[in-house]
Amino acid sequence: MQISSSIVGSRYVMRLQAHAQQMHDRLTLIFDTLEQWRECQRNWLYLENIFSSGDIRKHRPKDF
Repeated sequence: MQISSSIVGSRYVMRLQAHAQQMHDRLTLIFDTLEQWRECQRNWLYLENIFSSGDIRKHRPKDF
C-alpha cells in the first residue's frame, strides 16, 4: 500500500491523479478484504478443534 500511496502523492501524477486515486482505493479495498479473510481463517483454525471435539458433537448431534 505504501507504493500506491507514494504514486498518488507524487507531483508527477497530476494529470492522472483521479485514476491513480481510484486504483489506490481499489488496492486498499482488496488488501482490507484479504486481511479480513486471513483473520477469519485464523479464527476458524482456532475454533475448528473446539467444535470438532467429541464432547461438543455428543451434546449437539443435530448440528453436525
